[in-house]
Amino acid sequence: MITTENAFWDMVVFIFPIVLLINLLRKKTITEHLVIIITTIYLFGLIAVTIFPVPIDSKIMVEYKKQGFGASINFVPFRSIMGSLNHSYFMVGLRNVLGNLLLLLPFGILIGYKRLNKSMIINIGIGLASSIVIELAQWVLTDRYFIFPRSVDIDDLILNTIGFTFGYLIYMVANKIFKNTRKTRILRGISRGH
Repeated sequence: MITTENAFWDMVVFIFPIVLLINLLRKKTITEHLVIIITTIYLFGLIAVTIFPVPIDSKIMVEYKKQGFGASINFVPFRSIMGSLNHSYFMVGLRNVLGNLLLLLPFGILIGYKRLNKSMIINIGIGLASSIVIELAQWVLTDRYFIFPRSVDIDDLILNTIGFTFGYLIYMVANKIFKNTRKTRILRGISRGH
């Protein structure tokens, strides 16, 4: 079986050097290089967490198919959130809710940084669309028995989109504070005659 951890490190070892080399051959600022490197590592983690583990032995998946295992689907908002928060072991709910909130938070920061669109609604739509793609990939791969059964859940869409929005807002607020602080320093320097 290819586990989440193995998949992540395999991508880092085999794909990251190629991305790094291509990135370093381009003329970019150090900040742009860092953003590309961090984004690449984040995407590896995102793929590893949302798609893996993947069984290597096809017999396992044939057995799952015989037993009727497949993707569980929830279209009722807040059902799985409430179910996991009411779980007898509180860490199950905490892991599910926080994990889904944090999953796309870095992507929200990245979209804020890249300023793909000035409209907050369109940027939140990018987060929602990304979450939909993840859920559809999990459903299709589970339905085709390529990965262990995963859930397709409206609550994941809600939490992922909220997390993306938090990330986007964190970047926008931090950027505004940084710009205001920088402008204040420049104005102080000008008023002192520097």
